[in-house]
Amino acid sequence: MNKMYGALVNRGLRAIGMTIGLALVSSLAWSVEPPPQLSRAVEPPPGSSAGGLDLSAAVLAARQQYPDIEAAEAAVREAEALLVQAQVLLPNPELEVLAGKNRARRADGLSGNSQFVQLSQPLQWPAARAARMDQARSGIEAAEADLLRVQADLARQVKLAYINVLRAQEGWRLAQADHLNLLTIRDRVRAMVSVGEAPRYEAVKAEAEVLSAARLLEQAKYRREAAQSLLARLTGGASSHGVVMLSGKLANLPDLAALQSDMETHNPAYARARALVAAARAQVREARIERTPAPTLKAGLERAPDSELWLVGVHIPIPLFDQRQGQVAAAESRLDRALALGRQDVTVLERELEQGYLNFRGAEKQLEAIEGGLLAEAQAALRVAEAAYRAGERGILDVIDALRTLRSVQLDRIQTLYDLYAALFELERLSGQALLREI
Repeated sequence: MNKMYGALVNRGLRAIGMTIGLALVSSLAWSVEPPPQLSRAVEPPPGSSAGGLDLSAAVLAARQQYPDIEAAEAAVREAEALLVQAQVLLPNPELEVLAGKNRARRADGLSGNSQFVQLSQPLQWPAARAARMDQARSGIEAAEADLLRVQADLARQVKLAYINVLRAQEGWRLAQADHLNLLTIRDRVRAMVSVGEAPRYEAVKAEAEVLSAARLLEQAKYRREAAQSLLARLTGGASSHGVVMLSGKLANLPDLAALQSDMETHNPAYARARALVAAARAQVREARIERTPAPTLKAGLERAPDSELWLVGVHIPIPLFDQRQGQVAAAESRLDRALALGRQDVTVLERELEQGYLNFRGAEKQLEAIEGGLLAEAQAALRVAEAAYRAGERGILDVIDALRTLRSVQLDRIQTLYDLYAALFELERLSGQALLREI
């Protein structure tokens, strides 16, 4: 199955770079003297040259100017700063200086100036400090994982915009070829009607088909320009010179269980969820430790006109009324919330992975059906209609219908290729593995 998968998608990779707008109708020859070819030169759309932007360069260009990445990097720096703060060994000491005038209330007493100086050094429990450091380290891990998530989301967004440009270009080429071919058919039908070799309604029908093809060409041109504009905005204008066709090699797609294992190991959402849970556990530890207040060491000097007093002591708050029950309960609730959100994220990711895998397999089978049968049947039908027209057994309308059928199959093929790559890029985002490697 993996060999068939690799061969099928690699064939699709090569095929998306081919000009679908060749349209087999360009090989039609008509039996009227002399028999002209039903084809006109089709210029390639802008941006299809080999000097355009490739997929990896598009992703890199988007990363260099995407605001969400800058915000995520700033969040990493903020988390690192919090670790620096958590590593502080002791709080700042406090110095208290008081001065006043001493008045004697007895005859033998001395009056004069009095001073009081006291230095206090608050302490902190080593276990509480370690808990804050663990919390800060987990915060860094969560911020780094969030940065990777933003980068992965951006990469998928750029890749989708990139293959959308390719899809729009191929659709435009096909629409342009159809329009030019139908113009030739119309001119030929007009000539046949003018000499009485075809009924007038065939000219009316051919004219209607030309108008319809012109409308479709205009729509295809708008879709191409819109797709190019979106990619240009994402890449900061780096794609203004166009893009190149995909030239990657697809590794054998692992089964769903292997992708699940890769996702658990490499998906940044898992790492972020684990880091948030670890940070919440550290908060609980810190809240429980701080139910016992940390002491404060004190040393002071009191100087009076007739005496000097040195003092050394310790200040210990007594947790009689406030035992930090609220802080502990709040920390435990945050832990429960982090665990619940982590389970929810895992459930969502597993569902997205399964859906992406099914989407890929579905597009794979649909592409196999188109390339293995439908496309060949549409081509054969066009050849039969052409031969019957030359033999005078069918009218030009039958050829137009066959051309329309072939065009519909080719458009389905372009859309299926897009769906295939969209599912592939979604699996890359979820599994954290590169499934399409540039060569």
